[in-house]
Amino acid sequence: MSTDDIPPPTGEGRMVPLTPIEWAMFTPKQQWDVIVALRGPDCKHPEVIKWYGTSVIRGKLRKVMRVGGMINQDLNLIVLPDPLTIASGGLFDGYHFFTHLQEAAEILNIPTAYVGTVEYSSVLSGSYGHAGKHFLTLLKGKKKQELERHLAGLGY
Repeated sequence: MSTDDIPPPTGEGRMVPLTPIEWAMFTPKQQWDVIVALRGPDCKHPEVIKWYGTSVIRGKLRKVMRVGGMINQDLNLIVLPDPLTIASGGLFDGYHFFTHLQEAAEILNIPTAYVGTVEYSSVLSGSYGHAGKHFLTLLKGKKKQELERHLAGLGY
């Protein structure tokens, strides 16, 4: 499956969780690349980044291992800035963090959408819904449809 494909709905939302057998089929390096993407960003406004990134990966792994924090088990899409960096001030290395998310999404076959860095950064201090509505104006096709479905399920 390419990262542009979105699987059909399931009873638990769009995100089909990975099984322990599927996890065991990954190489140790692939497992490591996914595990390091589980930790949320240590930056000024992490909530939007977590909701549209880290929490989606946690949702995918929820049947394989204990995942804590924010878990998005509905959305089957990761939204990243393009290029993979944001001006954050402080010690947060956006490129390093977003590269981990990008690698994990590829390994787990989670579709990835990219929005401009300026547009991405402009919504970080807002709510998930506000950010999602803004992302909708920038996305097209199946990725936009998936985000619309997800936001509708949240009441946005």
